[in-house]
Amino acid sequence: MEHRGARAGWILGGVGALVWIPVLAGVLLAKGNTIGGVLGLGLFVIGILYLLVFAPWRHGSMPFRRLYLGLVLIILVAAVVLLAFWEGGRYLDMRKAFYLVYFLPLLIPVFTFGKKTWKDLHG
Repeated sequence: MEHRGARAGWILGGVGALVWIPVLAGVLLAKGNTIGGVLGLGLFVIGILYLLVFAPWRHGSMPFRRLYLGLVLIILVAAVVLLAFWEGGRYLDMRKAFYLVYFLPLLIPVFTFGKKTWKDLHG
């Protein structure tokens, strides 16, 4: 298999970015919050499917920026949904919304890769 390292980086990096979602969903399920837990697990499955369906080697001419933005969007939606169900949603107070700033490092690949495509990097 050619470019195994790059492919493993996409899959394992994406799973690493998503791994907190089923953990929090499991905690919600253990606390008896079935809706929040199931939604969290559903978002995790959507994230994994996104990694597999929109893998850069399958869309060789699509800029990495667009591929990463989809994954970042899934992560942000999961954060908002899980916070909405955590402790009755008290962490979604607008005064505490600045905590979403912690997610800004997720955008680093969007800017570093920019318009580059899989074909640009791997011929």
